[in-house]
Amino acid sequence: MVITRQNLTILLNMDLELEEAAAIQYIHHASMLTGVVYRNIAGILKVFAFRKLKHAMILTEMIHELGGCPSTRMGNIHIADDNEQMLWQDLDDEQDAIRRCKVRIEQAEQLREMNLAKRLWTILRMEQQHAKYIQKHLLSRTSQEDQANFRVMETCDLSEAWAEKAASVPLRIKRQNHTDPA
Repeated sequence: MVITRQNLTILLNMDLELEEAAAIQYIHHASMLTGVVYRNIAGILKVFAFRKLKHAMILTEMIHELGGCPSTRMGNIHIADDNEQMLWQDLDDEQDAIRRCKVRIEQAEQLREMNLAKRLWTILRMEQQHAKYIQKHLLSRTSQEDQANFRVMETCDLSEAWAEKAASVPLRIKRQNHTDPA
């Protein structure tokens, strides 16, 4: 698919709607988690809600810079009665956000919108932190056998992308960072 500024604006608006919904979902889940075991993660979900709003603000700026109008709609909010189910919903949403963010970075780079790509990398790193934290909490409550079968998106996929980017760093910068054993 050939990406245009207009297409990217539409896709970023979809991401904006989902980020805003995720913020509300995190606030809801944080207030609904019950039990001593969930007190700590409930507090962390509130922090994640704030970060989601920060992501939404960044996305609105990017949409505006591309000549679009930020959406005022909101994506679907997933509600559950069970503590574990709420966290699984949050983890699924984070994994979806990670996948979408990786695609948006590629699209921004195709359009040579490097400033947008850079800000998307920042969002991506935060999304990965959120997913890892929720995964860690969920795995602490599962058996060893279930943990062996469970795989969440890892940052190792990113290391390949960073290696490719490092290969394109101008030689003069590489030389500045290289120390010759003399």
